[in-house]
Amino acid sequence: MASSRGQPDCWKPYASYLGKVKLNLGCWIFYQEGYVNIDRNREVRADRYEDISTLPSFEANCADEIYAGHVAEHVDDVKASFGRWFEVLKPGAASP
Repeated sequence: MASSRGQPDCWKPYASYLGKVKLNLGCWIFYQEGYVNIDRNREVRADRYEDISTLPSFEANCADEIYAGHVAEHVDDVKASFGRWFEVLKPGAASP
């Protein structure tokens, strides 16, 4: 579902990030300004606490960029996780 600005609804909570949705998956101690930092460990600083494998609070085609440093070894199903991350990325988006 799109907002009145034509952006996916998942974009709304992150308007403060300069209009781009940039995700830092499994941020742990590497919190990055300008990103939505996501980790399931509530003992670390993050913006959202959820499973990075499924990203349940993000719709398809809503992220402009995903950074997932050193997390593939921590997910149970790498193929499914990568598939979900590509689903969340907008077409032509970046994954550095």
